[in-house]
Amino acid sequence: MTDHIAIRIHNTLQYGLGDIFRTWLQSDSWCSALKDLSRYKEIHLLVCSHNDNAINFFDYVPYLTAHNIIWKGVTPDYENITKKMGIPLMSLKDQGALTQNYKLEPTEIYLGPEEEEEQFKEITSTEYIIIHPFAGDKQRMPIEPDKYNSLINKISVQKDIKIVVIGGSFKRNLRQKTISGHYVKEDFNCTKRNVVNLVNKTSIRLAAKLVANAKCFMGNWSAYLCVAWERKIPAIVFFGLQGRNLPHNKTFSRRWHDKCYAIDAFKVKPEEAFTKAVQLYGKYIG
Repeated sequence: MTDHIAIRIHNTLQYGLGDIFRTWLQSDSWCSALKDLSRYKEIHLLVCSHNDNAINFFDYVPYLTAHNIIWKGVTPDYENITKKMGIPLMSLKDQGALTQNYKLEPTEIYLGPEEEEEQFKEITSTEYIIIHPFAGDKQRMPIEPDKYNSLINKISVQKDIKIVVIGGSFKRNLRQKTISGHYVKEDFNCTKRNVVNLVNKTSIRLAAKLVANAKCFMGNWSAYLCVAWERKIPAIVFFGLQGRNLPHNKTFSRRWHDKCYAIDAFKVKPEEAFTKAVQLYGKYIG
C-alpha cells in the first residue's frame, strides 16, 4: 500500500470538539468507511478545532494518521496545506461518496494501552453515571460547577451508584481576529466515597469512551453530550441562555432520542433543577 490521501474531519466554521465527536461517531458518517478505505490507501486525517486537545482523540486510531491543523479563525486552506505535505486532498464530493463505495463499520473510541487496561476496565466494572458540569461556552453553563456536589448528594440518597465526574482545562480559540485564544480552566472538588473525580486526570479519549458506556449522562450542552447523543446514552441536560430550544431544533431532532431529557436551568434555581434531574432519573432511567 503506497497511495496516501488526506481527508478533512469536517469543513464547517464551527470546529468544536463536539462537532468532531459527532462526525466521528455518527453511524451513517463517512468516517464509518475509513477502516475499509485504509486497506487501499494510507489515510491522513486533518483535524482543526478551537479546542487544542481535539487532536488527542485520534492518537490511537490504528488505521489513520491524524494531523493537527492550527485554528486561525477561518476555514484552513486545506489545498495549500496538503500540497506542502505532498499528499493529495480528497474532494468533499468524493468524501461524501465514501459511504457508497466502501464497507461501513461503526467507528470506535480507541484508548492507549494503560487507559484501556487500567482506568477504563476498572471504572466500567460496575454501573456508573457520568456528570459533566462544564462547557466550553459559559452561556451553556447555567449552573456553577461547584454546585454539582448537591446533585451528587441527591443522587446518592436515592441510589447507591458510582458517579464519574469528567472535564479538563484546555486552550480555546474562537472566530476572532486574534488567534491567541484563552485558557479555559475546569476544576472540581469532591471526596465522596462513590465518586470518581477524573477532572484534569484523564484524556478526552477516555472521557468520551466512559460517556459512551455510561448508564446515564448528566450535564450541560457540551462536547460530551454529543457522545451521549450519538451512542444513544440516556441524558439529562441542563440548558442555560443558549440552547434552550435545542430539543425542538430540526438539526438535532434525530439525536434527541427518547431517553434524553431537557431541564431549563435558566428559569429555575440550581436546587430545583437538580431535584428535577433526580426525579427524571428515578422515573425513566434508574
